[in-house]
Amino acid sequence: MDTKHDDETSPHMLARKGQLSKDFKDWGLRDSSGWPVAHIAAICGSLPSNFNEWFIKDIAGKTVAETAYSYNRLPRDEKTLNTRDSNGISIRE
Repeated sequence: MDTKHDDETSPHMLARKGQLSKDFKDWGLRDSSGWPVAHIAAICGSLPSNFNEWFIKDIAGKTVAETAYSYNRLPRDEKTLNTRDSNGISIRE
């Protein structure tokens, strides 16, 4: 997936660069193409250690957890591994 869009918001650009503030909260904000900030951050490896909105879905219906897992960026803690994907299957499964 191309993570750079001409129509990206400032938070999308900052997520891509790993420069979001530590108190950023609007992870579900979508650019005009429909991509949430959280998915861009997951792909680029810039989700903070306290991120917990793994359920946000992208334009294809994939959760942040699925996206992070597919890019080998999903934390391996118990809570995250039990997050369900868009088919209701836990990431652990």
